[in-house]
Amino acid sequence: MALLHEVLESAALQREGQLHERAVSGLATSAVRQVGRDPGMGPGPVRTELRRALGTVHQDSASLRRLQLLLAERSPSYLDQWHAAWTAPGPPPENELTSRSLGAHLLDRGFSPDQLHRWLTAITASRTTMTVADLIDESRQLEARPPHAYQVLIPLRSLPRHGQQMPANWLEPPAASQWIREHGPGPGAAVRQNGAVTFDVEARDPWRAVETASDIVQSLAARVVVGLPGQDELVVHDEAFVHGSPRTFPLRRPRRQVEVHSLSRQGVLFETTHTALGGRIRSALDLLAPLESGAPESAVAGGWAAVEAILKRQDAPNVQAADELGALVSCSLPRAEITTLAYAYSSSHQDPLARELTACGSNRERCHLLLRAISNGAPLEFPAPSDATAAARMSEVLARPAEVLGRVHYYTAEAFRRLYRQRNLVLHAGRSDSVAMLSTLRCAPSLVGAAFDRIVHAALQEPSVAPHDLVARAEVSLRLAGTDPARSVTDLLE
Repeated sequence: MALLHEVLESAALQREGQLHERAVSGLATSAVRQVGRDPGMGPGPVRTELRRALGTVHQDSASLRRLQLLLAERSPSYLDQWHAAWTAPGPPPENELTSRSLGAHLLDRGFSPDQLHRWLTAITASRTTMTVADLIDESRQLEARPPHAYQVLIPLRSLPRHGQQMPANWLEPPAASQWIREHGPGPGAAVRQNGAVTFDVEARDPWRAVETASDIVQSLAARVVVGLPGQDELVVHDEAFVHGSPRTFPLRRPRRQVEVHSLSRQGVLFETTHTALGGRIRSALDLLAPLESGAPESAVAGGWAAVEAILKRQDAPNVQAADELGALVSCSLPRAEITTLAYAYSSSHQDPLARELTACGSNRERCHLLLRAISNGAPLEFPAPSDATAAARMSEVLARPAEVLGRVHYYTAEAFRRLYRQRNLVLHAGRSDSVAMLSTLRCAPSLVGAAFDRIVHAALQEPSVAPHDLVARAEVSLRLAGTDPARSVTDLLE
């Protein structure tokens, strides 16, 4: 559903001259594929009409209006359609497609990840059994709850006032302390502060309300930096308070999991003279940092700049790097999944396979051992549902490697293309309020980190492998996956 809203936004921006027609056409093509697999979009005739409108939305304003109408009609019944798909006769939708679609829908409807985690934990703990249809019904009830009015207080540790008039939502230190005593978690929540600002926010849950208020304060902090250059900075306390809540809320930005573990695993985290970590790779790693914890605008700008620092070519459009990163991540997936499964199995079993896995001298050896067990049809049981689902995915990869990894490549490349589009909106259109900004930063950063981890790992090998050479290896490996019985799917980048 969010992808269709992104198509509408992009088509409108195209008509304003801020996006190229090719970008909108490519996005619409991706949406056509998603619509075909999403039961929430309604029955066959509705999806056919959606695909027809998407096919010409970049050329025809009438298609844009039809798409707007269809989307307005489908949005309120999205979860109803999913419930119908799971209660109708015949085979149900795929479990993973269902979980991804429901989670993405609720996040896009304004619920925070913290709230969804607590909600899901509570409803599963309250039932002895729960079907997928039951979960969808619970999701419908959650979505039906109206937004709530929250008052958020954010304490400031210091701020340069310099005779400035303070806003109406400003509280002097004594008033801020009194607010915290009366409306916060209790007397033990007293904090050292030099005043506070309060915000009245309408949100789905208190975590989202705090996030909204925090973004406003961060904008104020940036304004102080340029409005009072060379003066003291506005320093925010590390926790916020919500009126009537028995807890405090951390103000640090959530991690986006941009993880380049090769730097620490290879022992070069503080190395300053290693030739493999100079030049483009050094520039890229410098640019990558905002993607982990920076403001959304700097995150997408820095993140894609890091990609171009590594993969930009004069003979290819910049967006081609999205497909190249997707190839790296797709080839890395089997090794990452099997490594996690091997440790999960060895830590939860006491059988001969578990002992052999524990005795392995390397991750590669461990992966090959577990892959042989899966290929031979050994009845492997994993206590954690997430591990059992991953094992089922790997069985599918082993059965049809080129097809399944090709599908992974498509989806990961789409995530990178979305990052590229958001970067263009920020840098070329001055837009930081895109409907796809938050969803992009939920998905793309960890994938960028995974791709850079492989790039850095290859650069540190002897002989060193350059990023473009590693991409070529990944692209060939994806096309030939499964054609050589002697080559494991966990060695596609070797």
